[in-house]
Amino acid sequence: MSGEHFKNIKDANLFDCLKLAQTRLVPTALRQVHAGYSEAPLEFHLKPETVKKLSFKVPWGGVVYGFVHPKAEIKERLGLASDITSITISDWDGRFVLIFETANEADAAAYNVSEKDVLKLLEECCKPINF
Repeated sequence: MSGEHFKNIKDANLFDCLKLAQTRLVPTALRQVHAGYSEAPLEFHLKPETVKKLSFKVPWGGVVYGFVHPKAEIKERLGLASDITSITISDWDGRFVLIFETANEADAAAYNVSEKDVLKLLEECCKPINF
């Protein structure tokens, strides 16, 4: 996503964009396994202060991987013109940015979302027992 997209960043409720039941985390070792046909890869980039607030261990570097489905439904819900290729949630010092990368870079979208919602998504989404 180019820096130009951040000029028009909007505030959003994370759960209007992504649903808990449609989000799953995977261990770093399984990140290279291809996503299902209807899934979009998801990455969280977390700062140490945020990692300390979680009840599970986060890999060194603060990157957590996952997948979200169905990407076609998310595309439609957000009114995106191109298919979603990846989703990133980045920690920007207490503020979080949700980025939807799309097949056509011009259609990508970015939203400010709350830390409370990001923590809830991480804690309550589907994840392996030993995560």
